[in-house]
Amino acid sequence: MNEVREALTGRCGGSKAVAAIVIEPTNAQTGYTASSSFISELASLARENDAALVVDETNTCLGASGQGFWQYNGDADYVTFGKRMQVSGYFSD
Repeated sequence: MNEVREALTGRCGGSKAVAAIVIEPTNAQTGYTASSSFISELASLARENDAALVVDETNTCLGASGQGFWQYNGDADYVTFGKRMQVSGYFSD
């Protein structure tokens, strides 16, 4: 997480601010899943740096992960969905 923090502070302090942090909670090829606590920390970092948090649930929505409609239940500015739903889109706060 320190690497992410350093990258954000380095970019946000300069002339090219970070607009968003995008994360795919589950890698479709490997099945590796980011923990909810990790994503929550990303959400905190995004807010501290005036950036949006985008959670890409394209591969895991509609129960594909076995954890409900989508996997991540925390605060996100945008949640994308698609593939299994046979329609693509996003939800926003």
